[in-house]
Amino acid sequence: MKKTNGLTIWDVFNEYADVRDDLEDVLLSYECLQSEIGDAMDAIAEELEALHNRLAACDRIFRRYKITSSDQAGETEDSLI
Repeated sequence: MKKTNGLTIWDVFNEYADVRDDLEDVLLSYECLQSEIGDAMDAIAEELEALHNRLAACDRIFRRYKITSSDQAGETEDSLI
């Protein structure tokens, strides 16, 4: 077997295999992280949509209240005349 700098071809092959395994682990971790971030962003978007709907419902209630209040104020002014 040929040696270079004290390493055999098997040493280099084993080192290559270790590096390849480490890279595959890093890639899998990255893909998992990317998936988790996507899921979290979807959950946040759903929460924001729910909050938007609640705010819109409150806005509709306030608009109806404002119309009712201004109508009553107008009736009061008419009754004074």
